[in-house]
Amino acid sequence: MSAPPKNYRELLSWLEYYLPRTGIILDAGCGPGFYAEHLKEFNENIICLDFANIQKNNEVGPRFCLGSIRSLPIKSNSIDFIYCLTVLQYVEDDANAMNEFYRVLKPKGKLLITVPTRRSPFWLIREMEIYFGVYPWQSSWNIRPYHYYTRKMIGNLVENKFAIIEISGYLYNFFPRLKKFFLNLAKKNRYLKDFFSKFILLLKRNSKTETLQSKSDYIITDKKNNKIRKRHISKISDLSYHYLIVLEKR
Repeated sequence: MSAPPKNYRELLSWLEYYLPRTGIILDAGCGPGFYAEHLKEFNENIICLDFANIQKNNEVGPRFCLGSIRSLPIKSNSIDFIYCLTVLQYVEDDANAMNEFYRVLKPKGKLLITVPTRRSPFWLIREMEIYFGVYPWQSSWNIRPYHYYTRKMIGNLVENKFAIIEISGYLYNFFPRLKKFFLNLAKKNRYLKDFFSKFILLLKRNSKTETLQSKSDYIITDKKNNKIRKRHISKISDLSYHYLIVLEKR
């Protein structure tokens, strides 16, 4: 099984909650297929799609389809559920990608996407990481996102196509991410090492918790599987690293 992304458990919780137990699922921009491998225990009918096949050959794993979200090689009205995680921001014509999701989804089919926030400290940190060449995923994503999103941008993107079921935020680890940026920058430039090492120690003393959470948590029961899931609803999701958005085809 592929190595899990950091902070994957929260995303898996959302996916497990919304994933239909029957029907066809599309993992749009699957990468190594980590989420599909975990979700197949709930629904094995998952199609993984990406523009490059970086998965290891696995006869018992999810099916793989070579393609782009800008032009899905999939029949119209044939998919029950799509999830697309941290991909849409790298597509210049994101409206066209949303049109493709709309086309292939069945009526009332659901789409779960994650996109980076525009009005949070994280967009500035990420831009600095890319500019100074210390972005954590620089080797695989040596490109700058085309888009950082606001709620208004999301509303315009889905207007007349999808109903918005939920918009929430996840990841609020601002200070640990800033600390890591300074650490990586210091490693790259020996002249800054002494200065940043002292600054990092100061940050470490003042950032004991890595996650900022809202007080408004509540319990939801998934009646299909008799599971109880604690879902975090944040009033400050605009400050999070990513929006998590759940949509339903009109």
